[in-house]
Amino acid sequence: MILYISPERYLVSFRKLKHHLGKQAQVDWGQFTVNWNGKKKRIYAFVMVLGYSRMMYLEFTENERLETLMGCHVRAMEYFGGRTETCLYDNMKTVVTGLDEGGHIVWNERFASFATHHGFTLKRCARIGRKPRVRWKTGLATSKKTGLTPLNLS
Repeated sequence: MILYISPERYLVSFRKLKHHLGKQAQVDWGQFTVNWNGKKKRIYAFVMVLGYSRMMYLEFTENERLETLMGCHVRAMEYFGGRTETCLYDNMKTVVTGLDEGGHIVWNERFASFATHHGFTLKRCARIGRKPRVRWKTGLATSKKTGLTPLNLS
């Protein structure tokens, strides 16, 4: 039996993203389930990926609270030796509080102040259909495949 699939059905049009040095980082959370003292425990992975070099900072945490998120940003900026002009986010609950009547993003006030203090602007991730356009997901998938887990959650 021969099955023929029309190539036109699977063509996807895309535009290659060009990033400039120091301009943008993409940020989000991932989730992992680990065995912790014989019990299943959910942990979170904060990921920041630089758009130009694709250099990644990955930090495991026990929660996704705003204070944790801000601490992760500070440690990521220390790791990279600086900050980008813009940080790109999907619909992270600690960053995006909703949409206004015009459909524009309403940022969490405390986080927006944090971003202003540290000198970067907030930007929402461009979406293609239902999926955001992000590069960090590849890093999370790789860390899951390689069995990368935290050594110490304290």
